[in-house]
Amino acid sequence: MLGLTIYVQHPSPTAMIGRHGIVEVSPFDDSVIFRLEGPICEALPVRAEETIRVGIAFGRVSATERYMIDVLTWTQVDLKTA
Repeated sequence: MLGLTIYVQHPSPTAMIGRHGIVEVSPFDDSVIFRLEGPICEALPVRAEETIRVGIAFGRVSATERYMIDVLTWTQVDLKTA
């Protein structure tokens, strides 16, 4: 499973749980855009006013997606499973 934590402005953390989250990331100056979607599974208030930490779970990751994550994070890629 792949997940992501982001900080957002929202008055009610509990209202965020279960909602659908979408995050777009462009690691190469807009030449490639990754779109990640999944349910918000955690929402915790932080010290800043109306700021919450939101955890989004992206579920199962395909072999191709796992390979891309490994390449982008500079981890070792197992070519037998990619």
